[in-house]
Amino acid sequence: NRRAEVLGHYAQFKEFARAKRDRLEEARQFQYFKRDADELEIWILEKLQTASEESFRDPTNLQVYFPKVF
Repeated sequence: NRRAEVLGHYAQFKEFARAKRDRLEEARQFQYFKRDADELEIWILEKLQTASEESFRDPTNLQVYFPKVF
């Protein structure tokens, strides 16, 4: 009958909507992860650049790079 057909379509629609919501949530989580990974990569590159500077190797400059320790 028509009622059962409509209810079947509605149930199918709800399932498709739930699946899409789940995919969107996974995509959102992935974008957050990617953003955090990109920020971490930039931070690491900055630290590597600082560590490779000649002034970093000079022990007299330790107070400049590590002020909280001294």
